Amino acid sequence: MKMQDYRRKTEKPYKIPETVQELIPVCRISEDGIFELEEKPDGAKKFYDRAYLFEDANFATMDDYEREDFLKLYCGMLNSLNVSFKICIMNNNRDMDQVQKEVFLRCRDEQLKELVDSLNSHIEESLVQGRAGIEQARLFVISCQRENEGQARDYFHSLEANLALCFGRMKSALVPLNAAERLRYLFAFYNMGDEAEYQFDFKEAEWKKLDWKSYIAPMTVCQCQDEYGRFDGMTIQIDGRYVRVLYLPKFPNTIDTSVIQKLMGGSQHVILTIETAAIPQEVTRKEMDHLYLQNSRAIEKQQEARNNARAWSSDITYERRREKEELESYMDILNENDEKMFYVGVYAILTAGSLTGLENDVVAFCQTAESEGFVFRPARWMQIDAVNTALPIGTRFCTDGMRPLFTQPLCAMTPFVVHELYHPGGQFYGINQVSKNVLVGDRKRLKNGNGFVLGTTGSGKSLYSKLEITEVFLQLEDEIIIIDPQNEYKGVTEYLGGQYVEFGSGAGN
Repeated sequence: MKMQDYRRKTEKPYKIPETVQELIPVCRISEDGIFELEEKPDGAKKFYDRAYLFEDANFATMDDYEREDFLKLYCGMLNSLNVSFKICIMNNNRDMDQVQKEVFLRCRDEQLKELVDSLNSHIEESLVQGRAGIEQARLFVISCQRENEGQARDYFHSLEANLALCFGRMKSALVPLNAAERLRYLFAFYNMGDEAEYQFDFKEAEWKKLDWKSYIAPMTVCQCQDEYGRFDGMTIQIDGRYVRVLYLPKFPNTIDTSVIQKLMGGSQHVILTIETAAIPQEVTRKEMDHLYLQNSRAIEKQQEARNNARAWSSDITYERRREKEELESYMDILNENDEKMFYVGVYAILTAGSLTGLENDVVAFCQTAESEGFVFRPARWMQIDAVNTALPIGTRFCTDGMRPLFTQPLCAMTPFVVHELYHPGGQFYGINQVSKNVLVGDRKRLKNGNGFVLGTTGSGKSLYSKLEITEVFLQLEDEIIIIDPQNEYKGVTEYLGGQYVEFGSGAGN
């Protein structure tokens, strides 16, 4: 096979869609989450995929040495993959009513109502300042070509053990998603704003012979028109919401490891997808040898032409010399570093409630991307195909934006930022300074519930400790014992109705 064959498009299950359900590029689903993507006769090879949810890791807080070790592990995982895969990072809506129920303090004593209201007001201000309305999900989708679902399932099971081990080494975790869990993420995109209404039971749908697509499909999908009825070719509407897909036509010469963090650090509703197709090393080497031979022949012809013109002192052109040096460097990477080559495409789906809001989000996203050398372009007149390529499904209907990359530059687009701490019903610990999400922790759910407060003199250590003591008192039924050598906590103890005992020769204890 040629290198270009490894980025082949998925054959569409429906040639001319007549309903919005048919726009969803999946033929059949199984209860354990394996999707069949192509409609072909029995015995023919079809594409299947499976999706996994993976946990974030504390990459942003690592020092240079720790990052180097982490990236080596990530490179090793990428090199071990011989399949097509996607990494999707989704900024979805978070149910703020549910967050308030899980984070806000509840008043159990009317005498403390003023205190509870004050603390809840402080928590609410922190939620507004952070990104509490955004919930980020990370999905890893792998696909394969097999004759039937059973063969595909066996293949996915053979990959899962190695993948789980690799993610575990990176202090992450890989969780397979069943059909209902996968459809929840698709529902969140097609029905943004109504995420809480998702209800799907695979057994019930199978028993009643209901079309599973009707559970997640929107009511309408259409091209966006201006007031004069003209189509712009780069915006579609899904149930009144405006959607635009951007793609990356060219990669910069250098890629910073924080680029994904910066792209997904805003408050926009974005799905960022890294679409990847692995190329076997023997195919890459063969292609490199062919290109090197072509370059050598071109140099020979150039030298012969100059010799015939009696230009004995003339050297080869800069372009040919540079091309030769690049090919030699690529061959060194293949032979010495044992890296792989991948076809890689990067897509971003942005969604907003109005066209003006969408334009503002696109401008903000593109400005952030351009500061990192990523110049995105809208997928003109290919928005539906681009959406189905960028969603967390193994389909690929756009290949023009896919470019060859070695393992290291692909590894630089690491999807890991920082591990989130969110225990429903726990104590509010402020805002994560990296992700800007709320920190809610329950020490009883940790392996070690101990903790300490570290800070400079006058930074507010005692105030923070009193705040946590108050939250524990208001939320839990636990006993609170304070050892207070400097008599700092007498006031808060008496305010909460506790008993303060002084020890010493003059205290009688």
